[in-house]
Amino acid sequence: RETQGALLGAVLLDLPETQPGLSSVATELLELSNCDAVLLAVSTPLKAPPQGAQFEPLEPPVQLVVIGRARGRLDGVSFRALFEPLGGGGHAKAAAATLRVSGGRGAAARLFEELAEAVEQMVPAAARAADVMTRDVVC
Repeated sequence: RETQGALLGAVLLDLPETQPGLSSVATELLELSNCDAVLLAVSTPLKAPPQGAQFEPLEPPVQLVVIGRARGRLDGVSFRALFEPLGGGGHAKAAAATLRVSGGRGAAARLFEELAEAVEQMVPAAARAADVMTRDVVC
């Protein structure tokens, strides 16, 4: 995704179980790509409801681990500000949250899309030449 002159990478993976080292994967994605920021999310199924439960949900809940990384030159983007209201934390340029999402993988994908759009909204407008140049030049 490109917005305001910044390139944002957004990756959502559905895995059968939680994997260690996801924050390192997010950092590597940022380093290996040309992106200014990366939002990585991994959706995994939560354990089945206990036996004897009254009902089983149509879409079982999932765990969604969301990790954000941004280059220092990208002003305005704060993953900490994005993830803190969700119970996550970290730094402005490197933060994460682990969420329980009822409604299954579809709901997790919708939430991920909302988070990616929120990151896009944080990117400030790119400076234009007209904004930084002097109009009257005297030789």
